[in-house]
Amino acid sequence: MPLRERLPIIRLPLRSTDPDIPLDLQVVIDQCYRNGGYDEDIDYSVEPDPSLSVEDAHWADTLLHEAGQRYNTADLAWCLSAPRLYGLQSSVLVS
Repeated sequence: MPLRERLPIIRLPLRSTDPDIPLDLQVVIDQCYRNGGYDEDIDYSVEPDPSLSVEDAHWADTLLHEAGQRYNTADLAWCLSAPRLYGLQSSVLVS
């Protein structure tokens, strides 16, 4: 299944007398991601291992920028210069 496609809804069989029920796999994965705190545990500033194709890497990078999980070099340069602009010690911000 391609990375950029939504996971499918599958039919889950129950008893032979009951109709199958739909199970939305994307909703299940999204809920596990939220409940598991993966957005806080995964370092999205680095490339994944194994690496993605060029097209998928560009797609993922765009999503991560939009979600505030990854920044471009101009953003990082500003973050590093901001303490000096406000007269702060950079060591105060970095442990």
